[in-house]
Amino acid sequence: MEDRLIENKAFRVILLGINEIVGENGLKSVLNYSGLTKYIDNLPPNDAEKGGTRISDVTRLEMAIEEIFGKQGSRAILLQVGRMIAREGLEANPDVAQAAKSAFSTMSEYDRVKTILTYAASTVTKQLDTETWVEEEGEDFLYKDKASTYCFGRNSDAPVCHPVDGFLAALVAWAVDNSGWKAKETTCMAMGEPQCTYRISKR
Repeated sequence: MEDRLIENKAFRVILLGINEIVGENGLKSVLNYSGLTKYIDNLPPNDAEKGGTRISDVTRLEMAIEEIFGKQGSRAILLQVGRMIAREGLEANPDVAQAAKSAFSTMSEYDRVKTILTYAASTVTKQLDTETWVEEEGEDFLYKDKASTYCFGRNSDAPVCHPVDGFLAALVAWAVDNSGWKAKETTCMAMGEPQCTYRISKR
């Protein structure tokens, strides 16, 4: 997988999510540890330009959080970061969010989940210059992602893309008013798989 430039706003919202969970000093520690000191007190602009941030930078952030907080602590933090990224994305696009909510009023719960996942896949594909799509499997959905945003160049015997679990779970909860869906990564590119796969299912 090729290392790729990503949109400024995509990286900005990740940093905002980390800041929200671990605080300003925590974010500075993570940026120091990962060698990304140029972003201390200097968030990327909120635009679609690709200003030099790469997928590998995001992976370095996750690895720094793991080193600082340990595997269990980092997983809890990264799930929350993913939820914050979803919230920030919705708040940054209020017109789109309102239009989606209006459309949801005439949809079944299943169709709401399918719609929000499909929209997320389209947005991620564009912002991260990758390939992301949604498949249906029985009553579940499979969100498949070749971005390797949190696992670029990593090797692991278990999935490591915890922020995406949180991101997808939060989006679906917003779409269906918290009616009990969950998201869990089942295969990861860090495990040698061709893409990361997330199963979204009703509890």
